[in-house]
Amino acid sequence: MFLRLDTLQAPKVSHSSLISSKLEARVYIGDQEINKLGNFSFPLIIDNSDAVIAALDNVKNVSCGLKEKVGIKGTLQLICELLKTLVNNSDVNSEAVNFLMEQVAFLGSKKFARRYSSDIMIFSSLMYIIAPSAYRFLRQSGYLVLPHPNTINHDCTKYIVSPQLEQLDSYFLLYIKQKFKYLEEKEQVVILMLDEVHIKEYFDYKDCSTSCMSYDSETSASSAQDFMVKSIVSQYKDAVHILPVHTVSGNVLHEFIKEK
Repeated sequence: MFLRLDTLQAPKVSHSSLISSKLEARVYIGDQEINKLGNFSFPLIIDNSDAVIAALDNVKNVSCGLKEKVGIKGTLQLICELLKTLVNNSDVNSEAVNFLMEQVAFLGSKKFARRYSSDIMIFSSLMYIIAPSAYRFLRQSGYLVLPHPNTINHDCTKYIVSPQLEQLDSYFLLYIKQKFKYLEEKEQVVILMLDEVHIKEYFDYKDCSTSCMSYDSETSASSAQDFMVKSIVSQYKDAVHILPVHTVSGNVLHEFIKEK
């Protein structure tokens, strides 16, 4: 057993190396076993004295690393190395460990030199879409390093939600046409259902266009006719079209269904 004692205060073992009777060398930093250190992977099979000396020199270099390396950068590198030892541990959430390693690495990088992983980008994009204000608050708090909203908008296509687009022939039933490609043939036998949802009347002017107009008049919509399909042989049920209206009769709805 080889020990390095830190005697600045009360003596404690900062680094250690243990060679078993089977000539397997293991390395510990504090009480944490290290699986990889520099060019060495542990447990290391010792087949000659040179391997022992090389392994101990590697441990010694890491032991002095925190003091000799450039302060913050060296500390962050060692933290990342310790976190890597947990990635393949079945008792630890590897996704959480990877997230922590990325956050630690960001602490030592310049703002405009950061490169976000695909996992961070997907997480940030979903959170920004669901709750933009909460995302900005979390980012500005400094607790997490997350991409700027402009970065998300640049990498993501613009998602346009407007009932008016669904009235165009090129967009009409576009969603359900794509959805049906993934359904079994027997699930495609459906019945048409209709539901009415009352909404608050208002006009929304954005990007040089007006939305929330009704289908049957030039006034604002007061309700939405929700067309749905339900499979006869399975639990599949989905909305296929939303028709904003102000006042509509059964005859108008019937003609709309026949026309489309």
